[in-house]
Amino acid sequence: RDASGNAYLLYRRAVSCKHHISRKFKQILKLMKKHFLILILLQLSLLQVNGQRLWSLSVANSPRIEHRGSGVKNLFYYPISPSIILDYRIADKVSLSIGTFFHYDKEINDALGIPSAFLTSKTYLYEVPLQLNYHFKDYSKKFDPFLKTTVRYSYSYVSSTFQYQEDISKSHYNNSYVLWDIGAGLNFRINKNIFLGCQLSYGLALKYTYKNFKYIEPLISLGYTFIK
Repeated sequence: RDASGNAYLLYRRAVSCKHHISRKFKQILKLMKKHFLILILLQLSLLQVNGQRLWSLSVANSPRIEHRGSGVKNLFYYPISPSIILDYRIADKVSLSIGTFFHYDKEINDALGIPSAFLTSKTYLYEVPLQLNYHFKDYSKKFDPFLKTTVRYSYSYVSSTFQYQEDISKSHYNNSYVLWDIGAGLNFRINKNIFLGCQLSYGLALKYTYKNFKYIEPLISLGYTFIK
């Protein structure tokens, strides 16, 4: 009886260990899928263009107009939108870009038409875009038009303050979502290293709170190319 009991105990431990390894393996696969684009970006960073490593760093402003749902009242505008973009040419006509985008907006509205009542909302939007660009000309040309597509990982924080006469109440919420856009751009090279850039993007939501979410985003930048 002792021998059979020990054998059964060992069997149960083996089954438990198998399930544990299976769960860990599934978690690893899920993590790899989540960061697949980042892994591809790191691998491609080992490539060179004509024996040179071409990195560009840009500072930009990218005010955005969002349309959430239907109707003019669902238009939202982010006038303050500073950005930092790092671009790497992986081939003569292909480049990858990653950066940080910050959008800010403040609105003060009458609260439900109540006299002496106001609702102030502040929205902070932080994004990390992964962008693929196809250039029609070599990087050294004065005019460098290109097409682009971008996946954006976004995080938003909204702080609201309701004030009625002397009474004040505050609330806040946050959310994360994924956006995708396509667009076109043009870089104008001032000299070998310095260039001006502009882009125009039209985007949709892959994961978002609102249905029928769309946005248009122009971008103007000043960049510097590091040539090694």
